[in-house]
Amino acid sequence: MSSVRLRQDQIDRLRASGMGAAIIRHAVMRYRRGDFVIGAQEKPRDKQNILRVFAIWKKPKGIEDWQLREILDCHFAKKDAILQARLRKEMEAVEREINETLALMQKRGYILEQEADDET
Repeated sequence: MSSVRLRQDQIDRLRASGMGAAIIRHAVMRYRRGDFVIGAQEKPRDKQNILRVFAIWKKPKGIEDWQLREILDCHFAKKDAILQARLRKEMEAVEREINETLALMQKRGYILEQEADDET
């Protein structure tokens, strides 16, 4: 078990998703892939942003806590364009398959009926 020191707003966002470790892994992967660049040194700490401990199973290798905080900020600020494009392509393929299935069903004489909700 390991831990990293993050700001409370980052911890809240990771916990709200229920997949904090997966988000950290994905953010670090995006950083290493070159999706964004972080600063060369840690910014001065604001008194309002007290660092808290966030437990994770494995800390990312070669990444300091200050770097991880900046990586998470960039990750949350900028959408993953590659992932978005892949998901859009997969959704279009599923929609195309649904439309083909519905067209085939109508061609063969199937009638799609919508049941009415009787609340009486």
